[in-house]
Amino acid sequence: MQQRRQVVRRPLEQEALLLHLRAMRKEHSKTQAQVAKAINLSRSQYTALEGGRSMFTFDHLVSLALFYHQSISTFLLLGGL
Repeated sequence: MQQRRQVVRRPLEQEALLLHLRAMRKEHSKTQAQVAKAINLSRSQYTALEGGRSMFTFDHLVSLALFYHQSISTFLLLGGL
């Protein structure tokens, strides 16, 4: 049986996370396609996440934290988990 993934459900925390992710991506001079490839998503899937049209899972947040060499707790707190 596949394990259920927890998603971000709080709009204010999600907005903070989205702003943080855009800033991090631009600070590291990465495109959405580059970030998507690094965390094993399609560009359209990542664009939907960063644009707030799709919800982040715990796995997404962990992958992003590792990609940006950030504390996982920072991403979890921003994501409201």
